[in-house]
Amino acid sequence: MFSSYLWQSVILSLPLTGTRCVTDIVTERCYLEVTPDGLVLRELAPGYDTDDIIHATEATVIIPDHVGTMI
Repeated sequence: MFSSYLWQSVILSLPLTGTRCVTDIVTERCYLEVTPDGLVLRELAPGYDTDDIIHATEATVIIPDHVGTMI
């Protein structure tokens, strides 16, 4: 998942040569863990909140009780 230059969310199917190889997604906004249940928000970058991530992501994001801060 990333935002294109037009700020449209995009989810990529990577890597193209393997299945179920991606376990984590890290962007300038957040760290997401890829689980069988979906994308779990683990950390937020300073200046972003959960609403920012939800609005920038077409996929369903699971928000746990505790979300850390990226450093």
